[in-house]
Amino acid sequence: MLKLLGTLIYWICGLWGFILCLKVIYAMWGMLGVVISFFLAPITFVIVPIYHGFTEGDWSIIVISYGGLLVASVLTAIHDKFAEH
Repeated sequence: MLKLLGTLIYWICGLWGFILCLKVIYAMWGMLGVVISFFLAPITFVIVPIYHGFTEGDWSIIVISYGGLLVASVLTAIHDKFAEH
């Protein structure tokens, strides 16, 4: 059950964070920036939340993206630990 919950959190927060990153890119560079960012998705997901946090002071994207990843990883690790026994 924890692994399922962790997986759901991982996917929901990942997609939500990616959409927020695309919104930031669209606000800065328009549709061309969004199209280019699809090809550079890993860079988009890593750089944009940090950049947005420092320039706008809004750390919500990084909390959603990396916080969701952290929570999902902890839940999955707890599941794996209990599944061993």
